[in-house]
Amino acid sequence: MEERRLGVERLRRALDATVQAVAMVIKMRDSYTAGHQRRMDHLARSLGAEMGLSADRQEGLHTAVIIHDIGKIAIPAEILSKPSKLTAIEFAWIQSHP
Repeated sequence: MEERRLGVERLRRALDATVQAVAMVIKMRDSYTAGHQRRMDHLARSLGAEMGLSADRQEGLHTAVIIHDIGKIAIPAEILSKPSKLTAIEFAWIQSHP
């Protein structure tokens, strides 16, 4: 039983490390994302607690929030960091990222 528990713990740590690596790549491509991820994580955890979700379910929400913008990796950095208004095509591209 202990061996199984240790195996599960190793898998959780590996998943967490992978999710954090993906999150860092996303944050590096879009500076807005860092604050957005924090706000979304806070909201999701608050809602999960309010709903009475288990700690495991709340951790699942955290993971989903951290990686929900993964599609931004495929969007050119020039669009992500464009200081002016996006064109209709650029905005559609941004909207397609999830």
